[in-house]
Amino acid sequence: MLRFIGIVLALLLLAPSIASAQGNANGERRIALVIGNAAYQAGALATPANDAGLIAQTLQAAGFDVAGARDLDQDSMRRALRDFVEKAQASGPNTVAYLYFAGYGLQLEGENYLVPVDARLARDSDIPLEAIRVSDYLRPLAGMRLKATIVVLDAARANTFAKAGAPLAGGLALVEPGRAGVSLRPHATLDPTCRFHEVTFRDVVIVRDDIVGGEPSPESVQRLFDVSGMIAATEMTGIAAKVLDTAIDYAGKRTQFDKPIGSFQAIKHRCADMAVAVDASRSAAYYAAWALAEASEDRAKAVSMAKSYCGDAARFACNEGIQIHGGIGFTWELGLHYYLRRAKVLEYSFGDAAYHRERVLTSTLAQLAAGA
Repeated sequence: MLRFIGIVLALLLLAPSIASAQGNANGERRIALVIGNAAYQAGALATPANDAGLIAQTLQAAGFDVAGARDLDQDSMRRALRDFVEKAQASGPNTVAYLYFAGYGLQLEGENYLVPVDARLARDSDIPLEAIRVSDYLRPLAGMRLKATIVVLDAARANTFAKAGAPLAGGLALVEPGRAGVSLRPHATLDPTCRFHEVTFRDVVIVRDDIVGGEPSPESVQRLFDVSGMIAATEMTGIAAKVLDTAIDYAGKRTQFDKPIGSFQAIKHRCADMAVAVDASRSAAYYAAWALAEASEDRAKAVSMAKSYCGDAARFACNEGIQIHGGIGFTWELGLHYYLRRAKVLEYSFGDAAYHRERVLTSTLAQLAAGA
């Protein structure tokens, strides 16, 4: 989900003023509902309020009429969703509707639910009564045949509910792309060397044999997220190292005033700074990989430290490498831009630097409070 949000934000941030002007010229109307639930009775969340605020600001800049809300109880949340559906219907077919929710989400018997802040979930049977079924509002939106309907549910969090009764569904399932109800839509991104798709599930049947490990496991979702973040960190480290090697090789061959440009102090400093960043990235990425392999208690923090730092380092190394190459560094033919493009996509995949630094801070403050 974090990666998808990052892609949506990137697309909206590219040219909001142009997009807004084009939308108005075509008579297009853009509406959005942004909800950030954080103050849960079962345990507060750190990021939804900030995430929702950022999404709302970005959508407003892109010409959306945004209705924002935070910490909604069940009645308020149902009313906000109902009002949004009615607003979409009244806006007509030339409408782009955008729904964003950050908070707790649950799944029960194939149905997805959004959790209001006042929900009291002691067992699985409480979910239909205390939470809000997503399909009750997505089906009416789908039936309106709007110009576009975008729904982003930032609810990929291990839940703190349901201590009794049957376990809540949560885990990983392997589903073939060709299964009935699964549709793929290609996305063009900053990195043309990778393929990205929007995956839509509509009434897809999941059987027990699909579940990885045989039983639902919320821990497996978190582990997949952390492993993916660690892999991204190591790949960004490799990108930074490759650009550094390329820049050093070029600086040793390119001459100016009858001397290699690598002999000039300004170029030396740039290469030295890149080398320091690459070495630090290797240390962070290698430790994160070890922590995951050994199931170390600090593995989540190690992954977040690596993901945030390696992203910064890869971006820095790519920018410096292009600068060292001078004018040719900006050309399509040289190909250095491919490394920068991949680094930028990875930087915002599986949580960006801000998300991971906040996770490190939250974990550290929790340890301090517990006297660890």
